[in-house]
Amino acid sequence: SILQEANEWTGREGACIWRDSEIGIEKIQHLIELGSLHLVMLDNNIVGTISYEVEDPIYYPEITDGSTAFVHRLAVRRIFGGQGVGKAMIAWAREKAISQGKAYLRLDCIAERQSLCEFYESLGFTKTNVRWIEATGENAALLEMDLTL
Repeated sequence: SILQEANEWTGREGACIWRDSEIGIEKIQHLIELGSLHLVMLDNNIVGTISYEVEDPIYYPEITDGSTAFVHRLAVRRIFGGQGVGKAMIAWAREKAISQGKAYLRLDCIAERQSLCEFYESLGFTKTNVRWIEATGENAALLEMDLTL
């Protein structure tokens, strides 16, 4: 429901962040079974979600050397927006990646969502490329955080 809420909210501003297949029950169940999907709790409330993965064949098919962790499906319930939850989730993913010996933390977002790109850049990511993603039919901004610095 957190992902659906975020999708509806962004849909009012233009395009939704995710396709239904990316946040449908089958996909979410699969991520849970893999141990990739995580929930964020604040005062006994589920306030956010993040998917932490070690491969990304859609957005980063060329990265197969195990050097990278990937963040997907980061979303915060709107009533908790602006309270640093997203920043805390990225910090958690960063620390997890470092503990696993990863050199990079990477993510993507819709290239036209400039404010979202700027948010990630404010957290230490660098936009490295904009790439047309055939599978999603969108231009994706590819961002990375160098964990070796």
